Amino acid sequence: MTDLALAVVDAHHHCYATDLPGAPSMEPYSPADLAADARTAGVDLVGSVHVEAGRPPELSVPETRRWQLESVTAPHRVVLVAAVQLEKRGLPARLAELQQSAGVVGVRQMLDWHGGLKQASPLLRDGQWRRGLATLAGRALSFDLQVLPAQLPEAAALVGEFPEVEFVLNHGGLHIPWQQADLGRWAADLQVLAKWPNVAVKTSGFDTVDPAWDSGRVSGYLRTLLDCFGPDRTLFASNFPIDRATIGYHALVAHHLDVLAGYSAAERSNVFRGNASRIYRIEGVTGV
Repeated sequence: MTDLALAVVDAHHHCYATDLPGAPSMEPYSPADLAADARTAGVDLVGSVHVEAGRPPELSVPETRRWQLESVTAPHRVVLVAAVQLEKRGLPARLAELQQSAGVVGVRQMLDWHGGLKQASPLLRDGQWRRGLATLAGRALSFDLQVLPAQLPEAAALVGEFPEVEFVLNHGGLHIPWQQADLGRWAADLQVLAKWPNVAVKTSGFDTVDPAWDSGRVSGYLRTLLDCFGPDRTLFASNFPIDRATIGYHALVAHHLDVLAGYSAAERSNVFRGNASRIYRIEGVTGV
């Protein structure tokens, strides 16, 4: 585990606290807890990206402020991706309020949920939502793109129509059980999406695809992401503490190192930290 003296930016994790309004039924988990999990893998966690934890969007400001305050004393650099509803009136004021918290570098609106169910949202085709999306470029905010595999063609068209917005595809665009997925179609659609230079991909979320973490399937998953996006637009990400229920940080890093064995040291370090530090503008962290 020491071929890079491994320094990592974890591009996708969540934090939970019982003192937040509307807190989900999760054990508390902080940036310090993530750093401790990384240490078990012999990893020096130099930065991380807290992604909004699925609370109602009206609670986005309290959640963001809570973790911005926590980030001040965290053992590594922490930046924040906040929840938004891009189609709602008053969006500029809400974005301005979120950006009052230092470290807010992006936003997310999960498009693989609709009506409280895991299903495709119609917002990708909504004019008001798309106008809201366009405003992100002027605010230097990236958009975390979370879609179902069946939505990837629509996502590719969207990314191409908004070249000034930086998109980061969550969970490899494959966030359903593998038995339910057409893996050939998923890979082909990823290739089309990856043609656009303003989109990158995170390796997180495999727990949903295969909770047993079959080594062959996870290697195939990671290789597909790297084949499509290359080592300069693929971001190591854990989805902890959610995926922590079925895999340790040591095994997670080992999977990535195995698949990256044929890449150069510079390419590996880009996947593990350089790409995330560039896209999410994490100060003081470099790729090599």
